[in-house]
Amino acid sequence: MSRQNSGPSDDRLRSGFRHYLKQRGVVLGVLGAFLWLYAVLNILWPETVLRRAAMVGLGFYLLVSIRQTDKMTRVIAAICISVTLLSLAAGAPLDAASKGLDTVLLFMGFLPAISLIGVMIEQSGALERLSAQVERMPAREQEGATLIAAHAIGAVMTVGAFAAVAPPFERMEDETARQHAGLFAIRGVSLAVMWTPFTVGMGYASANAPTVPLWLGIGCGVPIAIIGLLVSLGEWNPLKLGHAFALVRQMLWPIVGAALALIGLNALTGLSGMKLVILTTPLAVGIWFLGQGHSAQRMAGRKLFDILGGLGNTMWLFTGSITMGAVLSQTPAVLDVLTHLGLETLPPAAIFGVLVAASIAMACAGLHSTVIGAVIVAVTAGLVDQLGALAVFLLILFGWQCGAMLSMSSLAVAMATRSFHVPLPAIVLGRNLRFAILFGTILIGVYAVWTGLFGLKHI
Repeated sequence: MSRQNSGPSDDRLRSGFRHYLKQRGVVLGVLGAFLWLYAVLNILWPETVLRRAAMVGLGFYLLVSIRQTDKMTRVIAAICISVTLLSLAAGAPLDAASKGLDTVLLFMGFLPAISLIGVMIEQSGALERLSAQVERMPAREQEGATLIAAHAIGAVMTVGAFAAVAPPFERMEDETARQHAGLFAIRGVSLAVMWTPFTVGMGYASANAPTVPLWLGIGCGVPIAIIGLLVSLGEWNPLKLGHAFALVRQMLWPIVGAALALIGLNALTGLSGMKLVILTTPLAVGIWFLGQGHSAQRMAGRKLFDILGGLGNTMWLFTGSITMGAVLSQTPAVLDVLTHLGLETLPPAAIFGVLVAASIAMACAGLHSTVIGAVIVAVTAGLVDQLGALAVFLLILFGWQCGAMLSMSSLAVAMATRSFHVPLPAIVLGRNLRFAILFGTILIGVYAVWTGLFGLKHI
């Protein structure tokens, strides 16, 4: 009898919960759309009167989206918020937290913009074609192809990269080869952050080193990424590297063309790469979808609304870490500690080396890329004169890619462990750690030679 009575009650509970989820999704989508609009308006008309409303809207967005966060995000956000509050209590100006939140609001425009690129690529069928190409390749060439394919797709999207390159290896019986392919995939995705303006890491770096022009940031990032790919492939023959890139040329050329267009706009307008992506990407993607028919346009509209309402996990991370970094960089006690460390008395190459080593260590300790970036921003706040703005820019990117490649809190690490069945210790303490150390050592050497020959170039 009781079993019969419990049925309708359970149905009502499930129906009520589904209704709640739907209503919450609508609220988040509307709030996300408002915050996206604010990010655009604030670029075109700075100091808009909507700023306070946007701050309140961000607070509501975070509160309503708390159920989207995973346990790791809640822990990271709680630590960052606690450190921020302690820093404010220790004398950091409240204005520093306010400026940090201004940067957070920019990401409410940047994240939907780069997500739209992923929607366009998925709709074009490019991922399926690339996956089929990798699967048809000889087994001995698939690891290198996985690295290059993941790098090309990772230039605009993370999840899509693993979805495209994992299928050829899911049925592979050789566990070692499958895991090596997974390590190559995560490395390829992580290296993309060094040069492409369509990644969150590059957006974060440009927001925190605004004096570095986009042409210089990308111009330095491209050869650095190529060095990383060459080291990964163990192949220094540029002709063979060219054959590998032929696999992804149809996808890579539009990305390169878009990056060049952004460089030109950056030179003309002075706007950062992040702001230009916010303004131009939705227009470009919208024009592309105009030629795809009504069904594709409706699908894109639904996905965009879902994207706007589904940024909770990411925005909790960004709000906590970015605000913490902004406040730490102006906390008297922290600045006093950094002064006593004596970093400013070291040669520039030594400072650079310490921060490269610290980035790798923080990633292995499980810190998220946003937190590593925030720490680098805080530490280098008083060292720009010694290092040069470009060096700070590159250090942020290196720290970000270390976090993406090695940290257990990284989305890319989670995707690799799930898609390629790679155990976590093999990622954090395996071949990719050795690669990060070698790659970081090369960067230190290049920086040391450059500063020794030409001195610092302040920008």
